Amino acid sequence: LLKISYLIAVSIRIFSLLFIVLFHDFLLEMIGQKTLSFWLYLCPLVFLMLGLYNALNYYYSRQKKFKSIAKSSVYKSVGLSSGQLVFSNLGNGAFGLISGKVLSLIIAPMYLLFNTQLTFKDYFKFNLKKMKQMAFKYKEFPMFSVPSALLNNGSMEMPIIILAKYFSSTITGY
Repeated sequence: LLKISYLIAVSIRIFSLLFIVLFHDFLLEMIGQKTLSFWLYLCPLVFLMLGLYNALNYYYSRQKKFKSIAKSSVYKSVGLSSGQLVFSNLGNGAFGLISGKVLSLIIAPMYLLFNTQLTFKDYFKFNLKKMKQMAFKYKEFPMFSVPSALLNNGSMEMPIIILAKYFSSTITGY
C-alpha cells in the first residue's frame, strides 16, 4: 500500500507539472499575480511531498510509531518557522513565506522516509500482482478520503487564492 501511495504521489506530481506547463499563463491570469510565476512550478514538488508525507503518516500509524509522527510534526513546524525567518531576509516577504513552507513540506516526509525500516532497494521492488490485489482490496479508502481531503484543503486554501486575486502578495501574506 505504501508503494501504491508513492506511485500515486509521483503520478500526481507528473500530471500537475504538465498541467502547470500547459496552463501556466492562464493560471497566473486567474490568480492575478504575475510575480508568482516562478513559485507556480514548485506546486508539483509540494504535491509530491504532501503525498509522501500522508502515505508515511499512515504507514507509521499502522506500525504504531506515534513518537516518530510527533517528531516529524515538530520538525515540520521548526522548518516552517526557521525557513521563513531565514528566507525572509533574503528577499521580499513572499519569498520568505513560500520558501519556508516548501522547506517544511520537504523536511517532514524526508525525516519519516529516512527512518523507515525499509532499505533503498525495498522501495524499488514491485510485485505488480500483489499491488493490484491490495489496490482492489482497499479501493474504498481513497474513494472516501480523497474527496474529503480535497474539500478540506480547498476550504483552507481558497481564501488565500481569493486574496491573491484582489490584493498584492504582501497583503495576501499578511
